[in-house]
Amino acid sequence: MKNILAKFNNMRIKLYNTDKFREVVNTDYWIRGLKTSKWYGPFQSSDKDDFDFHSVTDEGLFDGLKLSIKFDSGKIFLNYLNGKG
Repeated sequence: MKNILAKFNNMRIKLYNTDKFREVVNTDYWIRGLKTSKWYGPFQSSDKDDFDFHSVTDEGLFDGLKLSIKFDSGKIFLNYLNGKG
């Protein structure tokens, strides 16, 4: 597990812009939620090289964000769960 966390930290992920967000997304609220959420994980997916991290809101709900990292393909997904976590 330590190797997975090291790989994640070494990726140095940065959010440069929000231009491609859907119009219905309140960008300020989304970014504030991202910064103030507590993160838990990694949780291993069915594939050994896929890992998820989940955020918990200030209210203690797991309906914030899910970060999925797929090391085999080098892809990262950040999803807003919107109460469907």
